Amino acid sequence: MKALNLKNISWSLIISAMMCMVAFASCSDDEKEDVNITFPELKEETHVVGDEIEISFNAPVDWQLTSKAAWCKFVNGDFEDATTSGKAGDQTVTAKILGDGQDYINDNTTEITLKMGDKEQVIYKITRSKKAFSGLIITSVPEAEGEEEVEYSAENPIVVKGCDVDADRDGYLLVNASLEDANLKVGIKDGDNPDWVKVESTDNGFKLSFNRNNSEGFEFKNSIGKDKAGNITFSVMTSDETIISEVAIPVEYEGLKEGVILVDPGYSNLTVSTDGQTFTEIPSGMETGSPTLKTYEEKLVSTITVRDDNFHILVGSAIKKDALGATVFNYDFTEEPDWVNVEKEGTNVTVTAKSLDDATAQRGAIVLVLPKTEWEKLEKEGNLNENLIDVEGWGEYSYHAIKDTYSKGIMATLIQEPEKQAGSQIVLTAFYAQDINDWSQVTEDDLTGIEIIEGSLQTGEEVKEMLQGNGIDVMGEQAWLLSVPNFLKGSSFCIRVDNVLPEHLMGLSFNPWGEDTVQCHEETINGKRYVILTALKDNIAIPSEPCSVIIGDPASGVFPAECYFQFY
Repeated sequence: MKALNLKNISWSLIISAMMCMVAFASCSDDEKEDVNITFPELKEETHVVGDEIEISFNAPVDWQLTSKAAWCKFVNGDFEDATTSGKAGDQTVTAKILGDGQDYINDNTTEITLKMGDKEQVIYKITRSKKAFSGLIITSVPEAEGEEEVEYSAENPIVVKGCDVDADRDGYLLVNASLEDANLKVGIKDGDNPDWVKVESTDNGFKLSFNRNNSEGFEFKNSIGKDKAGNITFSVMTSDETIISEVAIPVEYEGLKEGVILVDPGYSNLTVSTDGQTFTEIPSGMETGSPTLKTYEEKLVSTITVRDDNFHILVGSAIKKDALGATVFNYDFTEEPDWVNVEKEGTNVTVTAKSLDDATAQRGAIVLVLPKTEWEKLEKEGNLNENLIDVEGWGEYSYHAIKDTYSKGIMATLIQEPEKQAGSQIVLTAFYAQDINDWSQVTEDDLTGIEIIEGSLQTGEEVKEMLQGNGIDVMGEQAWLLSVPNFLKGSSFCIRVDNVLPEHLMGLSFNPWGEDTVQCHEETINGKRYVILTALKDNIAIPSEPCSVIIGDPASGVFPAECYFQFY
């Protein structure tokens, strides 16, 4: 190998080569510095979850896009990345707005930066809107069979169910508040409902009822339309009770329950004096002792409580009759008695009666008040008697009763009949007594009206015809029928006989029990003659044959009156 002989190399050649190399390197650097990098104009936009953003730019060199938030990523085929990059050229990149970390309270912001070469700049400022609330559904909770769920809205108001005259039976409405997001809850803030609506929370919603003590002055009986009723605002809240949405739904009130009515006072059964001026209670038969029977002068007045004060008054005829000792009635609403006057003024109903004048027969009337809605249904259906009246009992003991649906609307049943005539006509009045040991010390105050024990005493041609129709040979000119419960030991049925002649005898035509079982005796009480049957034993059988007290003169065969017994 030969050694390099530097002496033979031209130094000028070496220097020239080195200068060329320096010049080349300098030229390459100048070319890089001459590349023109222009960034897109900054954009500021607001988007919602699911939006896609197209980002277009020209990159003269290698580039990289970076998102500063996990909820804004670049679409790369089936993938989504926080960064993306590429080579020089025209570029279009898609960024997608995701739901990560979104809430109902705050908007979120982020930036997208573009790096080209050794330069970097923010090209997008993006605001992601807070989560928009949706999915609150307010519905009714069906309670009765066949009742359908109702969804409420601004167009379909909530209707609070009606009250009763008895506050313990007031109605209420259960509503369910449904949310799509289980992390949210629904509430009603104080003051966000009208004061007339009482709000109580339940497991899945609210119980809404009428507040009788409301400050707006609404009455429980009157309906409230949405023009006056107001709204209930339902607030949707996060777990820390931050309100994110409020939904206002109109609310109405249906008023007093449909068909409910209160007649105060209700007079039930009354006798009317022949001059029409005095109304006296008829004993119900359930009282003990000697009851005090109320008397009303000149007129009867009742106040009617019904939805929106809308009611209708019906007056029908009433016929008093006996059914196994009980005083009952037959009604007919196709006949309106002309002797009863009814006036309506506001919520008050006033009833007056005309005098009997020369009429000799009993007459009766029933005054029935109905909610207007019920009356309109009945009027449309027709056949009032069939729709208003139930037939109770059987055969000759059948009678009428107002159906339960309408019975609370009875204001009064009135009976007006001629006074018992004095003179030659014998008049009987029946009483009851128990455990009397010394009849000489008894006064009429010690006796109880037969009606108190659900007994009755009737007379008239219809009684005589009924007895004769049953094959009974009536001896008396007048026929009476005393219907009473069967004997108890020590009980006495006492018949006062007015207008009887001194010579007339009174007693059983025959004694089916025997004198050791039932004693028939005559007594004078307060100067008046009584024929009395007293039970001496227990468990007395009801006689199989008709028995009667007969009044008259056996010698002459004249018997002005005869009173038959009907035991039950």
